[in-house]
Amino acid sequence: MIDTPQPPPPDDPRSARPPPPSVEPAGPRRRGQPRGHGISARWWFAAGAVVVAAVAVIAFISYGHLGPTGTPAQRMNAWVAGADLSQNLGSIHDDGVHLDKVLAQHKGTQAVHTVCGVMAVDAQTGNNQLPSPNTELNQILARAYSAEYDAANACYDAGADDAAGLAASARYRAKADRLFVEALAQIAQVSGKSVSTTTTTSPTNTTASIFG
Repeated sequence: MIDTPQPPPPDDPRSARPPPPSVEPAGPRRRGQPRGHGISARWWFAAGAVVVAAVAVIAFISYGHLGPTGTPAQRMNAWVAGADLSQNLGSIHDDGVHLDKVLAQHKGTQAVHTVCGVMAVDAQTGNNQLPSPNTELNQILARAYSAEYDAANACYDAGADDAAGLAASARYRAKADRLFVEALAQIAQVSGKSVSTTTTTSPTNTTASIFG
């Protein structure tokens, strides 16, 4: 008689599923290695992609009747401050700089995984702040964060040695950068103010675009 294999008990490590990626609140960010490798890492990216896609859809809904009262400029300025947009965009810019440095210094796949994992979290964190008070801005930022997340996914899968995968990641990053520039222009048009951004790689507070 052949014994039928039994599922592992609940406390067996094999039965545990990796937790979804956490979204960190505003403030100092912990830069660490992505949760897990292989199947676990792919599950992490897949779960995050569902969140990004879902929020990107609802971001198209007008924020007007949900936001605070005031003029369009006042509401936009309030949202930019509340969403901590300056810090989020600065962090995304820094992620790209750090990835380029890791690759140039040949620090290996583990270092690439660390940077690309942070890039994915930063994209999701920014996307979770949508919708804004402006429908057009919602559409631009939803596409930008989606492209940034795709860049993170591509570079994580590529590691340090897959040149084609890294090239695809770079194309996604370039697309995201163009959309972030467009988003900043839309904010300035509505609010009458430029978004000042301070980054760790360019610490001087500036209203100039950090995305080229």
